[in-house]
Amino acid sequence: MKVLMPAIHYHPVIGGIETWTRNIAEQLAEKAEVFVVTGKVKDQPKKEEARRVKISRTSLFTLFNLSASPLVFTLSSLPFIFFKSLALVRKEKINIVHCQGFLSSVLGFLLFKLTGAPYVVTVQRLESKSNPFKNFIYRQAAVCIGASRAIGQYFKEIGCQNVEVIPNGIDLNRFENLERKKGEKFTIMTVARLEKVKGIEYLIRAFDSLRFDLRGRSNLLIIGDGSEKRSLEGLVEKLGLKDKVRFLGEIPNEQIPSYLATADCFVLPSLKEGFGIVILEAQAAGIPVIGTKVGGILDLIKDGQTGILVEPGNSEDISRAISRVYADSEFSRSLVKNAKIELTKYSWQNIAEKVYSEYDSIYRAIKSPAMKLIFATGIFPPDIGGPATYVARLAAEFHRQGFDVKVIAYSDAKDKEYDFPVIRVSRKLLAGIRYFIYFLKLLKAAKNCDVIYAQNLTSAGFPAMLAAKLMRKKFILKIVGDAAWEQKKGYLKVIQEAVAMFAETIIVPSLYLKKRVAGWGIPGEKIVVIYNAPEPVFILDISKDEAKEKLGLSGNIILSVGRFSSWKGFSDLISIVPDLLKENPAFRLVIVGDGEERKNLESKIKDLKLEGRVRLTGSVPHSQIPLYFKAADMFVLNSGYEGLSHVILEAMQHGAPVIASSEGGNPEVIEDNVNGFLVEYKNQEQLKNAILKLWQDKILQEKFIQNSREKLKGFTWDILVEKTTKILERY
Repeated sequence: MKVLMPAIHYHPVIGGIETWTRNIAEQLAEKAEVFVVTGKVKDQPKKEEARRVKISRTSLFTLFNLSASPLVFTLSSLPFIFFKSLALVRKEKINIVHCQGFLSSVLGFLLFKLTGAPYVVTVQRLESKSNPFKNFIYRQAAVCIGASRAIGQYFKEIGCQNVEVIPNGIDLNRFENLERKKGEKFTIMTVARLEKVKGIEYLIRAFDSLRFDLRGRSNLLIIGDGSEKRSLEGLVEKLGLKDKVRFLGEIPNEQIPSYLATADCFVLPSLKEGFGIVILEAQAAGIPVIGTKVGGILDLIKDGQTGILVEPGNSEDISRAISRVYADSEFSRSLVKNAKIELTKYSWQNIAEKVYSEYDSIYRAIKSPAMKLIFATGIFPPDIGGPATYVARLAAEFHRQGFDVKVIAYSDAKDKEYDFPVIRVSRKLLAGIRYFIYFLKLLKAAKNCDVIYAQNLTSAGFPAMLAAKLMRKKFILKIVGDAAWEQKKGYLKVIQEAVAMFAETIIVPSLYLKKRVAGWGIPGEKIVVIYNAPEPVFILDISKDEAKEKLGLSGNIILSVGRFSSWKGFSDLISIVPDLLKENPAFRLVIVGDGEERKNLESKIKDLKLEGRVRLTGSVPHSQIPLYFKAADMFVLNSGYEGLSHVILEAMQHGAPVIASSEGGNPEVIEDNVNGFLVEYKNQEQLKNAILKLWQDKILQEKFIQNSREKLKGFTWDILVEKTTKILERY
């Protein structure tokens, strides 16, 4: 794939757009051939290749000031950049043109009209909706990328069809091993252009309104330059703060981390803000952050968790927030700690992956018409469970790749809006009526689809098979299985085997399941093994003890996660707790989940007098599960059946050593005594001994954790998507 970025300014020019363009170009150059056409800059060659990015510089004038660009340079550069870009698109057969901001997007539009090369637009700051020409240019783009939800909403309001929110990134390596330099004074800092929109006046007034004793122990450092500098200096002098407030001017970007390392509190008092990359930099430097409730800042700060949000233009609100950071050191430390957990999703590598995904969708759409795909599923978020997560994630991925995706599910609740249609059939209806309505919905949707991909054998698979046969559509079936379908008899067994027999392709998540399904008389060549993949996660940067404290836990945690069904083996796990406590009174069993067996499990806990030693959490949001894994000393899955367990993969991903039953697909993930222990299902003695052995041997725990990391390399989302795509491409 070949990508062109027409940019009026590019590195070493200083600015947010310039930083974004450079980092994205360099990251994408690992997967695509990237060209940048930009204006001439003093001491820079007209043509060079830097970090695999091919850069051409052309303009009437040469830019000498790296932090300020005269309007005459900007406007005069446009035709030069356009004609050079046009020549490149034609010569190199460019696939995608990626534009940053409005003027660059005008060039993208012209190139699109003259060559047919689709253009992508990225906007970093909120813009006015009142410019019809600008709105028109953005609406013609193949994809509009906003750096914040506010910008994404702006794109939607002006009528853009394909809108994605992809935040700015940050080079976290710049902040590694950054030494904090605490001074005698409490240092408040801001980094911003000195323009009215940045609200620096309100920060100065907030500083002035601090308690006298706090103000006496504090200073305010303002980094940046701009048209408001003189006015702000006048305000400082008028308030008698010249000895407390210092204007440091423009600081080279590479020096910003060392300046941030001297601060005790960072404030961004903007009246408008597209994104606010400096907030991420301050958080990476380990500083409590205060920001206004505007634009992209709302995406970066979770009020009271990763920072403090204040009203824009409200000096008193800013002053109160600064005072709290100063007075409550424990609260300030929690802000810093929580912010660092969130930061990993803003790495340039992650951001570039999202951008490349958009390119890939456009590229695929150009190469071939969009395949129309229906996911027929029994569960879908907000339902919990591997199949629900799998469908939501895979449907979103195929939508991004340019597939025309629909989901039909049994569901009564919405968790959020999706970029593709989700048709829900209420579970409150009587079973026969529910299944018939589900079939009718499928039948209607199947009129305009190529493939129906069913996620189970009966509730989704049977109506999907009927709809596919009646409408003469391709039918793909996924069998993950559970104890229920293995135990079916009579007519249900006949139905299930008929559904499997009619499928063009059957996808299973383990070799074990392939053998089971082949045993029904299904030809082996129809059955494809595609291993499940855990969701990408941000590994929590907190200790085990801190995770336990957040969850209100203590002791040595034995964790299990799953639906409360009889075949999950939770009853046996609870039964061995009294014996475990004899060996180690600090053991605590935590079972995350809910289901039909809850009352029986609660009764068992009561009968064994294990209240306070065994905790049933009930349903927990999936986003909180990593905290439980972090708190766990070991993870146990004692189930009587598993096709291929998502939750084992997640435990391995989060560094929890695993003990699992030797049933189903578990041995394909856990190799006994290599990256975990395998025990016989319902063998309480084996289970107890495995837990005690793992608890007593720290070296063994570390061995299991390290070997699990290696094992996970065969269970990636990229592999899953690639193999599933190849199956769909057959049809």
